[in-house]
Amino acid sequence: MFLKYDYFDAFVLMMENCCIALELMKKSLMEYNRNKLKENVDEISKLVGQTEKEKQILIDNLDREFITPIEKTDIVEIAQRIVRLTYYIEDGMNMLCSCDLVPIRNDVLLLVQINQNCCLKLKEVVKELRNFRKSKALIKDLALFYKLLKNGRRSYNQTLYKSYMVYSELKKIFDCFIDIAFILEGVIINNS
Repeated sequence: MFLKYDYFDAFVLMMENCCIALELMKKSLMEYNRNKLKENVDEISKLVGQTEKEKQILIDNLDREFITPIEKTDIVEIAQRIVRLTYYIEDGMNMLCSCDLVPIRNDVLLLVQINQNCCLKLKEVVKELRNFRKSKALIKDLALFYKLLKNGRRSYNQTLYKSYMVYSELKKIFDCFIDIAFILEGVIINNS
């Protein structure tokens, strides 16, 4: 019997890699240790590679399937944006390392925490995406996610001017969440 590839599980796995990478970034900042920092950078790079590999598996399966649960272009776009998010997390971690922030500022930790909260909530949205036609939880999760974004944007705007190089990398991560949410919203509308 032929087993169909589960695109929704792939999205969740890819988002899980993002959440793990952000947890490593936060841990690196909270327990600042230059030796451990390099290990965490390497671990985040592995997560980026795993996410990229999962996207390639997804694309390979998509190429062979005629009928998919949502539009093929939507599947590709969601996967590409999640991969982009992992690259932004990696870039942010590399920027934090290259700036060698010995005294970690509370506002940097706050922004990383905001990104982590957004990632966890977006992962919940992605988990529920498979039920987009009938899910009430999906709409509630998306609304909560947008509330997180609103509060996060306010925090970003209040702190961004302080140290542009580091914050701009963290802001890319945050903005990528918005891009993914917009795509998910479009998928829900276009496929209903």
